Amino acid sequence: MDNSILILGGSGFIGSNLTLFLKALNYNVVVVDINSESNIDVRNYKMLYNIIHNSNIKTVIWCIDTYPSDIFYYEINITGLTNIINIMNILSIKNFIYLSSNHVYGNNEYNSEDSICFPITSEGKMKLLSEDMILNQYIFNYYILRIGNIIGKENNNYNRDTIFNQIDLYKSNIIKKITLNNIIQDYLHFLDLNEVVYKCIYKLDVFNTTIQKHIFNVGTENHLCDMRLLNKMGNIDCIVLNQPIYKCTVNCLNVKKHLLWNPQFKIQNYI
Repeated sequence: MDNSILILGGSGFIGSNLTLFLKALNYNVVVVDINSESNIDVRNYKMLYNIIHNSNIKTVIWCIDTYPSDIFYYEINITGLTNIINIMNILSIKNFIYLSSNHVYGNNEYNSEDSICFPITSEGKMKLLSEDMILNQYIFNYYILRIGNIIGKENNNYNRDTIFNQIDLYKSNIIKKITLNNIIQDYLHFLDLNEVVYKCIYKLDVFNTTIQKHIFNVGTENHLCDMRLLNKMGNIDCIVLNQPIYKCTVNCLNVKKHLLWNPQFKIQNYI
């Protein structure tokens, strides 16, 4: 099928659910992930070029989410992103959606997209560097989405209507993100993120003759603490450590106005 969508990191939590979502909307989706059937590493320029060239890709979505503790963390994010930008420029692939992080702002509250970024975490520093690479190297249209922690229950039998009615949280994913700090930030259901990505794809397709270079905060603006959220989930032993509070909250007015989007899964309804 023509005009395929390439999802980088399509075997991860975010990427796999986005893949199912787009396939349900009859998009032809190509997954690139070292843990998928394609077994392609974004650091391998030749293999990456060949699969993009042979698949008639129109839109590329970066969903790769590695942890700084990964030995290849910096190489994947820097070399891999450099590869994909160069390939997209060469092949004139004009639509790029990059999933960034609200950690680019650092320890600040109620950030808007024009707030000064001062990241203090490795994730925030890497995402800000990646954004800078896109702004200065990629010559076509992009949406950079600064998202918070993604939650939701994985469901291999994807059904949009029934999942929206569930109140399940993806517990293990949140537990992995607990640190020594009492983190206060935005939690976003992956189904809400899917809707934002879909609307970005639609904008890029329909207004393909218009220059579209946007950075948006994406969240529910439900500013919660990790410990508070976990305690409300029940049956989880949480120790509140005496550490400084790290706050990273954002203003999402721009994405709501530009994409005519509002989150459907609002966590405050259930805690």
